[in-house]
Amino acid sequence: MKQAASSFISRTAKNSLNPLSDKLKKYRFSLILYLAIFEAGLLNISLYLLTDDLVFMVFTAVVLGFTLPVAPFRKKVLAILETDRQQEKEID
Repeated sequence: MKQAASSFISRTAKNSLNPLSDKLKKYRFSLILYLAIFEAGLLNISLYLLTDDLVFMVFTAVVLGFTLPVAPFRKKVLAILETDRQQEKEID
């Protein structure tokens, strides 16, 4: 799943000849789309509070388990976007 998430997020920005700012914009947009798909976890917490059914909390845990591997840590973003040393210095 981690590979699928990374490929989903970086599909448009990776291997691009665009400047770093354009790559980061595309990455950010893709990440927002991916996380919006899994925003159902927040709905499940609300449903759990309304119904007191643990099934909704289990589903929330599963959703969080799928979203945590794509958390945008600096090192991971640099690897996904395949930046060179010059672009890494620009990010710092």
